[in-house]
Amino acid sequence: MDEEIKILRKGLSTQAFEYPLKSHENKNYHRTLELKLSLYTEKIDNLPNNFPLINKIKEQLDNIKLLNKNLLDIINKYLWGSQKGTTESFQELIENSFLKNILLNLSENIEKENKTKQKLFRLRQSETDLIERNQMFHIPFSCRHLVANQRYSIAGLPCLYLGSSIYVSWLELNRPNLSNIFISGYKSTNSLSVLNLAYDLNLIIDEFEKSIISENQFIEKLVLWPLVMACSFQIKYPNAPFHEEYIIPGLLLEWITFESKNIQGLKYLSTKITSLNKYSYGINFVFPPQDKNDKYKFCPVLEKNFTLTKPLSWDLLTILPPADVVALGSGIKAENLEDALLDNYDASRFGFVEQQVYSMKFDYIKQSG
Repeated sequence: MDEEIKILRKGLSTQAFEYPLKSHENKNYHRTLELKLSLYTEKIDNLPNNFPLINKIKEQLDNIKLLNKNLLDIINKYLWGSQKGTTESFQELIENSFLKNILLNLSENIEKENKTKQKLFRLRQSETDLIERNQMFHIPFSCRHLVANQRYSIAGLPCLYLGSSIYVSWLELNRPNLSNIFISGYKSTNSLSVLNLAYDLNLIIDEFEKSIISENQFIEKLVLWPLVMACSFQIKYPNAPFHEEYIIPGLLLEWITFESKNIQGLKYLSTKITSLNKYSYGINFVFPPQDKNDKYKFCPVLEKNFTLTKPLSWDLLTILPPADVVALGSGIKAENLEDALLDNYDASRFGFVEQQVYSMKFDYIKQSG
């Protein structure tokens, strides 16, 4: 098995699959994705045949190629204006037995607060004080006009977005001035099933080698990697009104929102974090509303599934205060500041603030505000 892992690590290793994925300078997202998907099947096809695990992986090549073809066809339909055809084709793809089974198998539970170490945070930027919990929940249904175009979003549908760290949540807001930031910590009060797309190839090879995931899970994650790739490109034109990189993530969220009865949310890696050595700090979550009724201000199901702290102001002018700079300089060599920060996250101001947030009282929001 050790030899197979070495072969897989070498055979699937390429800069083309390094996270976060980026479109080629002279090609758009659709064309770049097509090249990466083709390269992926080529690399699997070129793996040697005389190993049991690799043979099992290669047996899935037809399914991987089918997924690749459908993803590219769906994006093409969307780009040429066939909204109805796009949605129908994506739903047909997901409902294919091989893919639907994988999605269900790779869903995992965010357990109740007394069973998990998973910290969750939500940040808001505001020039005026935020004081109530409901100001830190999802956008009210009555204010759906404020819903921005995001990676996993549906036009006009308020969803609850959370991060695994204050740092990644700050990155997702495009690094605003921390003096205008308000933070709430979140805890799940019920077991929630989320589809886990928070991985890259190096990560799952490491997890399989350490027996964190089973052989079947490893193979299923390899089969699903084309979908993860399609959802994981950095946007090429940040200031443009349309981002083709959001097509597949939006369709996937739509399927979870309206068609899936067994999955309540998505877990995915931020494309704004460059270091995956400490990937657990770079995870995002999205939970769409489950009770879709405008008579409510917020989704009552999501209300019952989370407690949170009141918004806490964080007036911070620099990411790393002097004490943290000393800590980072204690014989630690890092490629860049982000590597240094994440290697010493608990000792950083981000880690310190997270501890303070989680020492506060958690409670449910109130519909009345």
